[in-house]
Order: sequence, then C-alpha cells, then structure tokens
Amino acid sequence: MNKKERRVLLLGVDAGDPTLIRDWANAGQLPFFQELERNSAIFPVKNDVGFFVGSVWPSYATGKTPDQHHWYCYRQYDPGSYHDIPFDPSMLQAEPFWGELSRQGIRVGVIDVPLLPVASGIDGFQVSEWGSHDTFLGGLKTWPADLADDIREKFGPDPVGTCDDIARTPGGFTQFVASLEQRISTRERMIAALCKRYAPDFLFAVLSESHCAGHQAWHLHDAGHPRHDAELTQRIGDPLLRIYKAIDASARRIVDRWKNAHVLVLLSHGMGPHYGISYMLDAVLERLDHQPVSREKRIWGRAQSVWQATPDWIKRHLPPTQSIRAGLKDALMSRGRQRRRFFAVSNNDVYGAIRINLLGREPRGCVTQSEFPALIDWLKENLLALRCSETGEPVALEVVFTPDLYGGPFLEQMPDLLIRWNQSLPIESVSLPDGGQLRLAYRGARTGDHRGEGVGRLYYLGGSQAGAHDPARNIDIAPTVAALLNISIASLPGKVIGGIL
Repeated sequence: MNKKERRVLLLGVDAGDPTLIRDWANAGQLPFFQELERNSAIFPVKNDVGFFVGSVWPSYATGKTPDQHHWYCYRQYDPGSYHDIPFDPSMLQAEPFWGELSRQGIRVGVIDVPLLPVASGIDGFQVSEWGSHDTFLGGLKTWPADLADDIREKFGPDPVGTCDDIARTPGGFTQFVASLEQRISTRERMIAALCKRYAPDFLFAVLSESHCAGHQAWHLHDAGHPRHDAELTQRIGDPLLRIYKAIDASARRIVDRWKNAHVLVLLSHGMGPHYGISYMLDAVLERLDHQPVSREKRIWGRAQSVWQATPDWIKRHLPPTQSIRAGLKDALMSRGRQRRRFFAVSNNDVYGAIRINLLGREPRGCVTQSEFPALIDWLKENLLALRCSETGEPVALEVVFTPDLYGGPFLEQMPDLLIRWNQSLPIESVSLPDGGQLRLAYRGARTGDHRGEGVGRLYYLGGSQAGAHDPARNIDIAPTVAALLNISIASLPGKVIGGIL
C-alpha cells in the first residue's frame, strides 16, 4: 500500500449500478470510472439479503445489519398493532461509526448520507437531506444546527425536490434531468466549501442522482422496457447516461482535492427495470388461503383508482400525498390482517415480505407454534409454484425464512418470509397453483428498481493490489475506514477488508 496521510474520503454513489458503470467505463464514456476499473482494488459488496433496498445506507453507516440496527423499510410492521408504521431515523438503534471516530480524535464530515439521524456533538459537520433521494427528517438538517442557514444562503434549496413527484411529460423529464445535473454541480461546490471550512480527516459524501434517475427514467434508457419512449429519448438523450457522466466528472474533481488520502468509491446497490410484483403479493396470499377480498381492500382499490384518474396538473398543486396515502392504506389493511393466517407487510419491490399471524406473538394470533413450521413450508411451496401467465416462467425465484439469515435483537419485528421476485420480465398476470389467475395493474410511476442481487461495488484507489478481489460485506466498510485512520472500534461485527489492509 502506498504511503498515505491519515485521511480518508469515502464517496458514495447512491444506487449506482455496477454493470452500467463498468460497461460505460470500458467504452470510454466515464473516464474517471475507467481509471478506477483499471487502477484500483475492486470489491463486490454483499448487502443485506431481502432488506438491502431500505437498510443499505444504515448498514453502511452503523456497520451493523438490520436485525441489529432496526431499520429495513420506510414503513415497518408493528407486531403490537398490525400496522405498518412510518419509520424515521430517530428510531435507528445503532450509532453511525463516525461518532466513535470523532470521540477518538478524528474530525469528520458527512454530506447527504441517506436515512440517518443527524449526530450532535461530533467534531466536524453533518449535512442531511439537502439533496438525498430519500427524505425522512422533514428537510435539511445539520450539525452544527446553524450550518443549515449558511447552506440555504450560499447554495439554495435542493433543485430537484421529491423525485416521485416529477411531471412525466417531455418538458417534465427535460427539467428533471437538468435539475439533477444542477444538484450534482451544487453539491460539489458545497463539499469543497465545507471541507475548506472544517478540514475533516474523514469525509463521507453521497451523490444521490443515480438513484433518482434510475427509478424515474429507466424506461428512457432501456429500449426493451414496455414504457420505452424512443422519440423522447432521441430528443433528450439517455437520462441515465447523462447523469452518470455528470457524476463521473464531479467525482473526479472531488477526489482530486484529496491528494495523498485513502480514497474509497462506493456504489451502494444497483438498478434495473421495475418488474417485481410486491404490489400484488397480498392479493396472491388471499387467493392461496381462499380468502375473499375484504371490504377494506375494496375501499382502498377504489381510492387508488380515483387517484390514478386525477390529472397530473391537479396532483402537482396538492400538498405532499405519499404519506397520506400510505396512512390510509395502512389503516384499512391492518384491520383485515387480524382475521388472517398470514399477510403481506411493507418491505420493497424487489423482495416481497410475509408475516404469520402467530399465536402468542401477534395480539390476535391464530397460527399455533406447532402449525408454524408446516405453514412456512406450505407457503414456500405455493409461492415457488406461481407462474407468469404469459410465459410460464416462475414469478418467485427464492423464498427465504428470515431466521435462517438473521438473529439479532430486532428479528421478532421483521417479516417471517422474504420472496425474491423474477425481475427478468414484466409480469401482468399470475397463474396460481390451483389453476386460477390473478391480474392486477401496477399503479406506480417508477420504471426502474433495484436489482435482486443487491450487490454493490467498492473501489480503493491508490493501493498496491489493483484488480478484482473477493467480495466484502457492507458491514466491513466501517471497520475498514476506521483501520485506515488507525482507529479500532471493538463494537463493530464486520472485519477489515483484507485487500485494502
């Protein structure tokens, strides 16, 4: 390893897709990442199976898994009430590792690392939700607290806002891409100014624009997507390539300011087409258990139809509605859950999640402990038997019993089963094991989603062992950063990545 100062830059690319970046880098479209591919040590990064969509950044930040830090989804099942309750960063049950770095004499800087509370009392600074894809703190929050006012004055508000609320018109997508490019440029200036002001020994900054672009504009990148609009793509170019190019150029300039430091570039988790059917899972479970559609679900279906029929220009003039819709859905669905043996709970669109209404654990449990193992096996068998009606391909690639993977203190609050969906094709109709069919329309606006493998990618620039290395785990990032700073944090369960130290 080359001689380095006791300084570390960890630069994250939120939902940066390793396959896209590798292919575009090799084609010369991304010069900085081309350099990383050729001259850095490269590690695939294994994320939390089943939960990586919601837990990925808390796991990187705390060095712990979701059964240990308690965060896996934007809404999480509450066993005591049958509700899926909004999760907020204050409920995180593990400290981000830079708190301990600060206590051991390291000055830290943190910018737009998603889904985390703002630390107080650290030596250095933290900026949260200035330009993150996910927002749970209610907007910009900082340490020191008065830093927020300085940021608003010097850099203004996030030019993008909530990605899901963009206008899905040619003009709307044009403005969306331009706003993402502006946010990349503005955040780069913010990073430079804050590093000059605070001179951190460790900086963890995340570029979020690849996440936003991937969810909203995958269909403009992917010619095989059912919603692909070739005419619009010809007019504005491939939005993903434009954003990745802007990230590539900005990342180079950020890294160039960290001479003689240890530089790590992290692609958190990937992106692909939105083909999962988590939105259909609860209806599938009702059919498997021969349950009629509940009155509550019929009411929710009618409410969704009204919302979908509402013109976009009206929606844009309404107050934020995502949390309102989620609350209405949960209020209606939680009542119906009490009468069922099993039901879908919130997780993500890559892995569906099921909770068993277990006697002695849920308030109105009806499945006994003796019945539980056989029911788990029966659900696995029937879920794996689901087929895409159009092609005959399996709908579920894998069904995992959560305690086979996790065993931390928050396991009892997590789903019992996780279903990894087949993302290789769009699925509009599902054939059931009894010969019936179920067809439900996907009502969401997103055309891109995370890949089921959930594998990230870590580049270490400047080491003596360039090239591909064995995979690391997401919880290995924190102890590796600490070790590069000559710090040991005994409470972290991960290990220092051997190809770096």
